[in-house]
Amino acid sequence: MRVVVVALIGLSLLGPVWGQAEPVIEETPQGWEVSRGGQAVIGYMSSDEVPKPWIDPFLTPAGHNVVLTSPADHVHHRGLMLAWGNVGIEGEPEDYHLVFWGEEGDPHSLGRIVPDPERPARVSTGNGKATITADYLWLRNSDDLLVLRERRTITVEPPMDGRANVITWVSEQTPEMDITIGPTPGSPVSYYGLGIRSAPDMDLGSFVNSNGRRGVEGCHGDRAEWCAYQGPSDPIRGFALFDHPDNPRYPTGWFAMNSFGYLTASLPAFEGYPLGEGETLTLRYGAAAFDGTADVALLDSLYEAWLDENPAQADRVGAMTAEAWGVFVDDELVFSPLLPATTMKPAYHPLATPLGTVVTDSTHPQPHHHGLWLTWGKVLAAGDAIDFWSEGGPPDATGRVSTESLSRTDRRGGVTYESIHLWGRASSGDPLLRESRRVTVHTGVPEATLVTFQTRQTARRDLVLSAESNEAVSYYGLCLQMPGDMSHGLVVNSRGSRGGADVVGEGATWCAYSTDVRPARTVVLMDHPSNPRHPATYFTLPTGFFSVGVVSTEDYAMAADDTLSLTYGIAAFDGEFAAEKVENLYHQWLQLQ
Repeated sequence: MRVVVVALIGLSLLGPVWGQAEPVIEETPQGWEVSRGGQAVIGYMSSDEVPKPWIDPFLTPAGHNVVLTSPADHVHHRGLMLAWGNVGIEGEPEDYHLVFWGEEGDPHSLGRIVPDPERPARVSTGNGKATITADYLWLRNSDDLLVLRERRTITVEPPMDGRANVITWVSEQTPEMDITIGPTPGSPVSYYGLGIRSAPDMDLGSFVNSNGRRGVEGCHGDRAEWCAYQGPSDPIRGFALFDHPDNPRYPTGWFAMNSFGYLTASLPAFEGYPLGEGETLTLRYGAAAFDGTADVALLDSLYEAWLDENPAQADRVGAMTAEAWGVFVDDELVFSPLLPATTMKPAYHPLATPLGTVVTDSTHPQPHHHGLWLTWGKVLAAGDAIDFWSEGGPPDATGRVSTESLSRTDRRGGVTYESIHLWGRASSGDPLLRESRRVTVHTGVPEATLVTFQTRQTARRDLVLSAESNEAVSYYGLCLQMPGDMSHGLVVNSRGSRGGADVVGEGATWCAYSTDVRPARTVVLMDHPSNPRHPATYFTLPTGFFSVGVVSTEDYAMAADDTLSLTYGIAAFDGEFAAEKVENLYHQWLQLQ
């Protein structure tokens, strides 16, 4: 047995205090054991005699294991493990899936993850940490086809205040051919990824995540920075997994179940992830085994401390600010996206005039009104009606629009936000639509804040965007909620019609809403000639609600793989409505497309 011991170097962190004890790594016949102060923290199993490497035990500071390996019901569940279960390979039939998750079946469809014999594992200690780095080959069982190479680094961090043992798991995967890491067939949320099976006395436990949502119904399919699970019986203990801001698709989607305790941070939670030959996918996760209850304050502190040890290059969802993401004109904030994790759908606030006078409201008494946002009402699919308008209904019948990615690009004359969104059930994330969105703020137009909103939505199955609402003309589409001091304004459209009774439901190239309450300001919604059902119809309420859409009076049916493309313009300017000015803005906007 080989033992590595080093003296601990003191480590100071803001927030929680990490424990200080000497780490020890011991080599075992099938891997390594890491201990501190004579007590084991993890056992890392890594051998060509087993189908995949994993961690067991994973112990709390009090010495209680939180994981289980190879139970009779799922022998392939191995403690804390990382594996894919639906890998598509270039050159194979489209319906071919190579499985590294399961361990039984046709050898041509099964793979194993084994140590690379040409690259011996390395272990080290220092700064209160113990690190194991190993290289692996992902091989097909039938012919030893090398699918991808992986470098894996497991770091045991110092414990926090005697409450939790924390590890960092880094996986760098490079395929030898083009592959797709697919989701779990038939499951609305994939369980492939970094998964942990709970110890048997922890079954029927409870979940909580960084969004404050609880239970399987709240956490399964939700996207969050971390998710935790607590067992129901003594000794009370639990585990948590942490997603890193630099990971693709951060914050990740989570698979959660408690008939037996299982939790996965799943990269392909809702759809496949393509990876080209020679391209490296880097994933970084944290895991904690803690004594006591799943206290949100403790878990938030653990997550923050873990990020201090693993600094992010990308912006965190919780750290996005108007100062970093907003558009400023002459030092006035005129546009900013809202945080993707703070609402059930992506939204934008504030939208302001060039003088900085805000024309959106993100704190309206209607909790589902979010400044400027795009939404449908009920989406009908396979006999079900999923409501994307409201946000307080049953999770199985309520929709959520998750943000897969969000980027900002500054160019001469404008700032562009590009994002990918999945439209699915709040309960499972089961995607009905995949959306590519591009929002551009045209900063070269001095007389108005001028925005182009482009969306491309692709149906994942046959569906219908329903026009049914509690009004004769529906209000679904691109929506804008104005602040209270803009209520009871003047409404005018490009046909010269005035007042809500004449404007609502009438086709027009643009529609303006204006208030003479000081400071006077005007908002315009504009329809592009390329949109289906152009000229669009508009909806407005005296409360300052304003929308434009394609399902005002008639459903819009989409077959699987159909794409709906829409382009809208939004203008906000200081002063009262002037028809000539709005008409000029509309034509100026068209020229920018």
